[in-house]
Amino acid sequence: MNQSGKSPWWVVFGALLGLMVGNGPIMQFTFGVFVKPLTEAFGTDRGAISGALLMGLVATGIATPIVGRLVDRHGTRRVALPAIALFAVCMIAIGLVADSPWTLSLMYALCGIVAAGQTPLPYSKAIASVFDERRGLALGIATAGVGLGTMLMPMLAQKLMATWGWRGAYVGLGVVTLLVAWPAMAWLVTQREGQAGAAAAAAPA
Repeated sequence: MNQSGKSPWWVVFGALLGLMVGNGPIMQFTFGVFVKPLTEAFGTDRGAISGALLMGLVATGIATPIVGRLVDRHGTRRVALPAIALFAVCMIAIGLVADSPWTLSLMYALCGIVAAGQTPLPYSKAIASVFDERRGLALGIATAGVGLGTMLMPMLAQKLMATWGWRGAYVGLGVVTLLVAWPAMAWLVTQREGQAGAAAAAAPA
């Protein structure tokens, strides 16, 4: 238990929630649901549509080390909260703006950049700051959120698409990301980040 008197397992619970709507479950593993309606909407083939996801994944791979450096320098909260908001906005923007394979790829590339702040990286950093013992268990429970999201988010995308079409489904995924991940990061994962840092600094080496 940390200095605030609240269990650090709340950080784990917040991380699990946040990772359920992380970059993988939201941007990557829902993509298969959108391939057919996007090919029909843009009058193109699956290869052209799949290139958008590739752009997003490459962008995330490039941006993740940069985000890691920013988290080290400025703290998890200051980096992750804006990144979550921007990631959600970018997903919403795909549904509102994309009108061709080119604009779709551009939007996925932008999503990929900010999605680096909605990977397991910032959540793992926060957990490591409040756990010494049972850190592996805490990380294991938190990252189980990725698996849960991988199972649940494609089903959610299908339901949203059945009701509002593919554009509405992108908007819905962005809104769900914002409503779940932002409060989880702000109120559970990083609420006591300053206190955790102070405790770590005071601990004997």
